[in-house]
Amino acid sequence: ARLLVLYGLTEASPTITSTSPDDPVAVAADTVGRPLPHTEVRIVDTVSGLPVGHGLTGELQTRGYLVMRGYLGLQDATSSTIDSDGWLSTGDLATMAGDGSVSIVGRLKDVIIRGGENLYPVEIENEIRRHPDILEACVIGVPDPFFGEEAHAAVQLRPGTTLSAQELEDFLRERVTHQKIPRYVTAVDSYPQTASGKIQRFLLREQLTRKHEGIA
Repeated sequence: ARLLVLYGLTEASPTITSTSPDDPVAVAADTVGRPLPHTEVRIVDTVSGLPVGHGLTGELQTRGYLVMRGYLGLQDATSSTIDSDGWLSTGDLATMAGDGSVSIVGRLKDVIIRGGENLYPVEIENEIRRHPDILEACVIGVPDPFFGEEAHAAVQLRPGTTLSAQELEDFLRERVTHQKIPRYVTAVDSYPQTASGKIQRFLLREQLTRKHEGIA
């Protein structure tokens, strides 16, 4: 049996990209595949809105006859989501390879801006999860008076293990740039989650922010 990876959203009815049964394991593991027939996908700069080159991170936009025409009775929401040429902004950050395969980097609203540099939580989380003592990780931006934001990693450890911020830093040093290493690390037993098990980042952000402010 072959596992296919699909990506999409309700506004696109809902699938935009898919891997192929013939794709090597690396493609299925690291990407969400290529655009489906009659579906256009592009990656654009989050500031200028212009398309970016292969391998560069930007917001994923899609266009095609499966994309909705708009939100019923919500003109402002429609105009902020779909431009005059029919491109739907997904709010997802992604890269596209030369063969058209797409990799999701994270959500635009979750980007951590540290000293003017964009940090993508999913990229950092993927490396943290490689640590043998870590079951799950979620990286959140918390306020910082100097850099604007700092990365704070909330990690769920395997039973019977411990991990210090220094140990995690040592582990990540050869895997990510110095700026991407979380300044703060907190071990948690669980995360605030939706009914489907998705981590509610906004609630975790509130919890960690209160901790930094000395409220909790």
